Amino acid sequence: MLSERRVIVYIPKYDKISVLTKEQKEIIEKLEFTDALF
Repeated sequence: MLSERRVIVYIPKYDKISVLTKEQKEIIEKLEFTDALF
């Protein structure tokens, strides 16, 4: 896995985190952001 991570703002318009599980997505929707590998 890549060690480099950067914070991406969760924008519903750009559903790039749709690959996450439903449980993770619910958490992200609450936090409005997530750490993701891109």
